[in-house]
Amino acid sequence: LPDGGGQPTPGATLSTDDPHPSAICCNDGKPIVVSGPELAREVSVRQRSGSPSETHVYLPLQAGASPLGTLEVIYTASLGSSLIDSGQRKAPDLADQVAIAVHNLQLLRRTDEALARRVVELERLRNTSLAVSATLNPDAVLTRIVVDVRDLFPATEATIWQVEPSGDELSVLHTSLDDEGYRAHRLGMESITGQAIRDRRRTVCTDLQALASAPIHGHALRLGLRGMIAVPLI
Repeated sequence: LPDGGGQPTPGATLSTDDPHPSAICCNDGKPIVVSGPELAREVSVRQRSGSPSETHVYLPLQAGASPLGTLEVIYTASLGSSLIDSGQRKAPDLADQVAIAVHNLQLLRRTDEALARRVVELERLRNTSLAVSATLNPDAVLTRIVVDVRDLFPATEATIWQVEPSGDELSVLHTSLDDEGYRAHRLGMESITGQAIRDRRRTVCTDLQALASAPIHGHALRLGLRGMIAVPLI
């Protein structure tokens, strides 16, 4: 994207609702041609798009119907109108090739990021396993597990529940929450946590407040917790 002096700046960002032609082109999915006279009239565009002696062609980059960005091609007056017209006819084909390259780059980046996250997760799981095996202190083991879970899932709280001997209630064994009311309360098997144990599978709730059984999770809601993932320990 051009900076204040009209030169492309690597790593610069531009809001998609910006009046800059590259943002408009990306949103509308249609080519835009901005000529020298138009640049001279539009001060804000001229300051960010180069010299009035240049013609800027903006071409949308798309993968299917999804916008990827904009290809900006700049022609100087010295090229002559015939060369500029010829270049504009060929530019859409070039934009298609650039769109494929950008799409592949994004896929590669997402794959690399997912692989990096997986490596971190496996390393943490390995460290947790080693720590659990190295001590016979139950509190130390539970604390380490809770800490590692929160490291893997930032901005979360973690609680380890245990099934009471009666089999119909759950009590807090260890938690990251420093709240006496939460630590002392119990859950029935109709709760999200109880369902995970009963069904022997992971249970996900993205909105506790919307549940018919929301009052059961009143302590969690009181502490600002809105979603939950319950994984049975079998």
